Amino acid sequence: MSLWLESLRCVDRPLDGAPEDERRAHALRLVEHLAMPVPREWWQRVLDGHPVADWQRDIMDELRAELGRSLGHDGLALEVLLALPFACEAQRVANPADAVAAADQLLLVRGDLYWLSARLQAPGETDLGPQYPRDNRLTAKLRRHQSWYRARVLGMDHGVGPKPTSASRFGNMLTTDDAERGANFLTPGIFAVAQRRLAENTGVVERFRLLHNMLSSQPMCFNLFGPLVDNLELATRLMNALTEGEVDEVLSVRLEFGPEPAKAYLNDRTAFDAYVEWRRPDGQLAFIGFETKLSEPFSQKVYDGPAYRRWMDADAPWRPGADVANIRHNQLWRDHLLAVAHHRQSGRHVHGRLAVVRHSLDLECQETVAGYRQTLRQGDDTLVELTLAQIVDAWSQAVQTDAERAWLAAFRLRYLDLAASEG
Repeated sequence: MSLWLESLRCVDRPLDGAPEDERRAHALRLVEHLAMPVPREWWQRVLDGHPVADWQRDIMDELRAELGRSLGHDGLALEVLLALPFACEAQRVANPADAVAAADQLLLVRGDLYWLSARLQAPGETDLGPQYPRDNRLTAKLRRHQSWYRARVLGMDHGVGPKPTSASRFGNMLTTDDAERGANFLTPGIFAVAQRRLAENTGVVERFRLLHNMLSSQPMCFNLFGPLVDNLELATRLMNALTEGEVDEVLSVRLEFGPEPAKAYLNDRTAFDAYVEWRRPDGQLAFIGFETKLSEPFSQKVYDGPAYRRWMDADAPWRPGADVANIRHNQLWRDHLLAVAHHRQSGRHVHGRLAVVRHSLDLECQETVAGYRQTLRQGDDTLVELTLAQIVDAWSQAVQTDAERAWLAAFRLRYLDLAASEG
């Protein structure tokens, strides 16, 4: 029995029948104990080539029993501890090029521990930071959840926003120091993708919004699609699951992508939040552009003119005379136009689509998409609507490694598991 396991028994255990707050405190102490640096003897066993399963099983059984006695959180303990083997493997990285991937893995293990710790604590109100009293019901719920995630999962103070010149403090905003360190992203690898995209200095990427605002759909899009940018094998598996077998090989994944030159398309700054191009099993190329929404509504500005209307010919997906430029769905129309224009201008894609990605609770977005569909010809397949939960559920069936599973679990907690912040 390792010294670490023996030390678990030194954590004061509440007596049988102790009050719930006392049992919760004990479970939290156990998790905090687990979050301490892993003993050197563990790393040495891995480096010496010993299998990890023997001591891992001991630890899982020990912690599961302790948490079971306190709260019955057996499943949570197992989820955390199943991440330990790849944390050990990350210590054996010899190639400097793999350093970011190793950091991702270790951070995700730590994130799992923080998650379990946060779930064991009753969410307090004082550390959530200021909320915005004029939020609609959905935005208020999502802002509170991001505030909780910042305070309880990341353990960070709140900052100012929503603009660089703002002086107002909100619970969903990160401080400058934390933002510049990449705290708005689930892994260092995703942060690296964001830094590269910012360095391109093109398109509509807003640095302050991307780094500071946890409620923004822009960092959410990076947290969802970022891991696919540098791992096309992963992208192929996930997109194949999402399209039900349409993808043979993903060729590229781009974030905040607007085809160039703009004058050859819509002659404005319309861009896809994410863009994936692939080769189909029949060898032909296809793409999908994503418009992602979290709490922000569609733009309420109306754009129209020859640069847009030139794409609305007899082969276009819209019904003749349809009210496409209506203020309720004008932005969605322009996003869809960009997909149609890119399909025609590229000359190499047999098919192209626009996918609107929304939170399952965003009924306003759902209604907007439903209304916009009335402008399309019957049988049109160039517009797809997906919820974040549908994407995560589909991708969960295609991930293969512990790191991939941990990334999706972290995404689910950050954006979908709203009950975690509600007590």
